[in-house]
Amino acid sequence: MDNQLNNLGSEIDVAIKESDIPALNALIDRCNKALESIDFQYRAIIHFFKANCYSALASMQSGEPDYMWSWQQNDKVLEILSLRRAVSEPEFSKLELIFQCKILTNLGNNLNQFGRFIEAIQAWDFALSLVPNFAMALGNKGVGVIHYARSLYDYGHAGILFSHAKNYLKESISQGALWDSGLHPEAKEYFRQNYNRAENYLEKIAYDFEFNLDQWPIGENKKEVAYRTWCLRHCLFLSPLNDVCRKSASARDVLHLPSHTYKINEEPRFPNYYNLLKQEYVTARFVLFESSGNKNEHISDRDVLLINGFDGVQFGYRAEQLKTAYRLAYSLFDKIALFLNEYYEVGLKARGCSQLSHIMVATKLNIA
Repeated sequence: MDNQLNNLGSEIDVAIKESDIPALNALIDRCNKALESIDFQYRAIIHFFKANCYSALASMQSGEPDYMWSWQQNDKVLEILSLRRAVSEPEFSKLELIFQCKILTNLGNNLNQFGRFIEAIQAWDFALSLVPNFAMALGNKGVGVIHYARSLYDYGHAGILFSHAKNYLKESISQGALWDSGLHPEAKEYFRQNYNRAENYLEKIAYDFEFNLDQWPIGENKKEVAYRTWCLRHCLFLSPLNDVCRKSASARDVLHLPSHTYKINEEPRFPNYYNLLKQEYVTARFVLFESSGNKNEHISDRDVLLINGFDGVQFGYRAEQLKTAYRLAYSLFDKIALFLNEYYEVGLKARGCSQLSHIMVATKLNIA
């Protein structure tokens, strides 16, 4: 089986090198057939091979402006799906650490390219938790955090992100960095250029590297400290800082709207709408914390007659809290879509949304 995989990988490398589109499509079909019969231990590798094929097909179209700026980049989407499937395979954790890091780094790079830099950071962090000096994960994370920083309206937060990006990039070009298949001169030079950009930016704003990001208390009692520590650990604060560090400065839900304008007779509705989204999110977050952090029976569960169906179903106040938290969180997606539709003037009709009447009452939106 190892020889078959090696041969398949070699054929894919040749097809990529020769930009042979028919061969790549045929190799994708072979990968699909292999997934139907191959042992579980090799499935993650096959998904990785498929991702490489889709990556090559996407690269061949990358020079076309219509493709680069298109919302529909099917080959890139299929590449991301293949990488996700590789990571989700039960045997993924049994692959060599370097191979796991390659898959995770590629996933992070593609998510970042699609503007999903929060998820990209999570993928790079996963890789770095396995091999802390993995150069490609360090460098690409540094570049991704720079792009993230440039999208922020809060220049103070942007400076902190730039400082973290600089550290990642510095590690990626250091002598101790580990390159998965030998040094990549072009990648190292790219990381070096971004390191210099980050350094120049920080010098320009006179960034204070001695500033202590962990100087504030995160709660007034044990429960609040436990709650905020839990939020920090799981990156659940609505703060860009929580995506790059777990310091007390990150333990605030500070994210809000940047400056924006309205027409003369237009209601300034977006701050209140954003407040609604934010409040529902933090409520769902706290309900989730309470449901997962307390295993004791609640007083509302006492003297409640429930029949044991011997099917493993769990009942109780904490279980209902958990379900409520996820219902609240899931209900936000429609509301976020409506907000984006209005805020960016996308122009989509929203009458069919089940959440519309509630949102219109709560926020006085006038959606066509």
